[in-house]
Amino acid sequence: MPKFQRIKVAKISESISSQLEDLILEGVLKPGEKLPAERELAEQMEVSRPSLREAIVVLEARGLLESKRGGGTSVCSIVNPTMVDPLIELMKKREDAKFDVLEMRRILEVAAAGYAAERRTDTDLDLIKQRFEELDDAYAAQEADPKREVEADVAFHLASADASHNMALMHVMRSMIELLRTDISLNIHRLRQREEDHAPLRAQHSRIFEAIVAGDADKARYVANCHLDFIEQKLREHIKHQKREARAKRRLHQ
Repeated sequence: MPKFQRIKVAKISESISSQLEDLILEGVLKPGEKLPAERELAEQMEVSRPSLREAIVVLEARGLLESKRGGGTSVCSIVNPTMVDPLIELMKKREDAKFDVLEMRRILEVAAAGYAAERRTDTDLDLIKQRFEELDDAYAAQEADPKREVEADVAFHLASADASHNMALMHVMRSMIELLRTDISLNIHRLRQREEDHAPLRAQHSRIFEAIVAGDADKARYVANCHLDFIEQKLREHIKHQKREARAKRRLHQ
């Protein structure tokens, strides 16, 4: 006969921390998001406040939650974000760094689009559709609103990452959100200088959306890659034009 081991019933605090940890890892609770007030959260989970506090202390020790006196408890980023600010400054100062960021986006966004097409659920599709419609509305607005377009663009790509159901990919993209937002903002600023450069973005995002909805992973990866190819091409043309203009001005002032 085998030697059976005693079944251990988990402590309430362990069940609480397990549930919160799962919600953080799955991206339901996002970096920077605040938890409800202690009393409210304890009531929702039907647990005692001491058990809840014990669970929060455990998650703080794991680096998943952060509590501030008078500021409540918020979700930490799983991926260390300390590298993002220097990258943003580097991208603004050096032209070659802009293309490095595009290469990084190509790796993440192309993979996210493909996995989203393969794995998206009906609920994922509802959110992706909502995010796409918000982006399409920004394109269709009579008065240009670059900030609105940038935020809608970022939200669309994050929804695709969430639908990939790859927790590592999802958290890496969310940890890089400020870098992503800055890159998209700079790109849109340049592309809006010529309508023929900016206009194709609407159709490109539409093709990505349609491929994900259709569940066509190969096409989703292809059109996402084509979108970033287009941006890179236009940025290189913009840089060449700036250099030609600088040379022309130097000759003018000789």
